[in-house]
Amino acid sequence: MVLCLEDLHWADRDTLELLWFLSRQLRTAAILVLATFRGEDVQRYHPLAAMLPRLQHDCPTDSLRIAEFEVSETAQLIESTCGPALPELAAYLNSRADGNPFYVTEILRHLQEERLIERDAAGRWMSPRREVGVPTILEHIVTQRVARLGTDAEMLLTVASVVGVEWDLSIVESVLAWDESRLLTVLQDALCRTW
Repeated sequence: MVLCLEDLHWADRDTLELLWFLSRQLRTAAILVLATFRGEDVQRYHPLAAMLPRLQHDCPTDSLRIAEFEVSETAQLIESTCGPALPELAAYLNSRADGNPFYVTEILRHLQEERLIERDAAGRWMSPRREVGVPTILEHIVTQRVARLGTDAEMLLTVASVVGVEWDLSIVESVLAWDESRLLTVLQDALCRTW
């Protein structure tokens, strides 16, 4: 038997204690408990951050980390979910999602639902013919993660996103009317909380 628990990064302390208790009690049972969570959402003070070492110490636990996909892995994901695709679609999705399998899946779903991609004569999915916006679910996820960084970090990232992918500190500093010390403190705090 396999028991799948998804999104443990949303679990509270009591739920995690129940998972720990059950995992210890089921040690000799023919059951696999598969739990998923987004590592970037489990910061130092998150209840799961304290529970992971306990689970690894007290229960037979293996951790698997899903790394960023290569284009070939994105192509396999596309084929397994919706059929054959041209290599250009796999490259497009991998680039847009930065190799994130969840983002690849959501962008692909959006493209299909909005009928922004078509099949060629051989039945393979082709790249979209025009630039496509970000799916709503991904906008919500990114907005939520940025909001957790705090008001100052949100303001900093808003300004920086307008300035460009690469930017000079002095430009952002002058737009925000912050001194360098404040800017660097907010930037450092935001970086620490996202990694």
